[in-house]
Amino acid sequence: MSEQSWTRLQGRTITRRTMLRWSARAGVGVAGIALVGCGDDDDDDVAPTAAATEQADEEQAQAEEEEEEEEEEAPPAPAVPAPPVVVEAVALGGNDGAVVLRNRSDADVDLSGWFICQFPNYWPMPPLVLSAGAAVTAHVGMGEGTDTDLFANGAYGPLGETGEIGIYSSGAFDTPDAMVTYISWGNGGERISVAAAARLWSGPSLQAAAGDALLRTGDGNDAGAFTIEAGGAAAFASASFEPEGVAIVEVGVGGADSSVVLQNFSDAPVSLAGWFLCNVPAYWPLPADVELAPGGTVFIEFNAGGSAPINAGGGLGELTGSGAGEIALYNAPEFGSSDAIVSYVGWNGGRGRKDEAQGAGIWGTEDVAASDGSIIVFTGAGEGAAGYEAR
Repeated sequence: MSEQSWTRLQGRTITRRTMLRWSARAGVGVAGIALVGCGDDDDDDVAPTAAATEQADEEQAQAEEEEEEEEEEAPPAPAVPAPPVVVEAVALGGNDGAVVLRNRSDADVDLSGWFICQFPNYWPMPPLVLSAGAAVTAHVGMGEGTDTDLFANGAYGPLGETGEIGIYSSGAFDTPDAMVTYISWGNGGERISVAAAARLWSGPSLQAAAGDALLRTGDGNDAGAFTIEAGGAAAFASASFEPEGVAIVEVGVGGADSSVVLQNFSDAPVSLAGWFLCNVPAYWPLPADVELAPGGTVFIEFNAGGSAPINAGGGLGELTGSGAGEIALYNAPEFGSSDAIVSYVGWNGGRGRKDEAQGAGIWGTEDVAASDGSIIVFTGAGEGAAGYEAR
């Protein structure tokens, strides 16, 4: 062996396991190596003895067993910690549901450009800096936003017994890097694969019922990090809503025998002179001598043959629940204006004046579900459709 080769060998650390592997390849054990390396010149071609071969087999088996033990003792991959901003709670309250986000980090987080996603709906969150340790509640329904309560006007709801919530830092909804946190319940949703790729969700979805609340109680990224509080969604509902001024408080969906009730919620009398009810394409002017006292109501019958003091004489057509319908109240004959529309109720998808109602901020994307013969009643549970119930 040359001096250079010997120098290279000296620089290498030869472990017992390496020695055993070499000996196994050569068909000899440590004892066999000793015989080959230390024998006389006449013994160079002598085959290893049976004992040496047996010892080599035993030592190789021992080495393999030690390797298997080391693999078994290897610690599991560490769990992925929850991200700095997490979904802390989801209230499955339908149109009055809500999502609570909390900043668990030690630094403020700017939520500008962030989105709340419940596929296929996406809601861009308003500019907000979430302080370290602080929380914000994003309500599905309508309301006036604050630093602690945001209102999506129905943009990402409703929240029922099956769904998902993904929080994104940008509009790249198919990109795992853009997803910040995620939760899935019931049958889940379309973005669960993105969450899995981002290591923000694993395993099955939570199994809850409408009206429940999903509360984060752990640090993981799976169903085990949450508990289900039966009926807990009610605690997250926004405060009851009372309209300003005159509003539609009842709609009788009865074909030719339909009706509408108006109520004055203000503290002063309101004259309805120059006001109109609209059932596209029909418009009917309210009687000029009708004045509503504070808290007062007026019943308006559609059928000219009815016995009510005020009826539209057929001028408003018919209201049916077999398809989309609506009734709108205007304080001026400017029917394409969001400034003139005062109150609105839409059902089964709404119709032509829904855009004006949304522009005025008095209605969201959702509508009341009604049928022929339904009486739609204002409940005050929220703004828009959340404040009405078909009975």
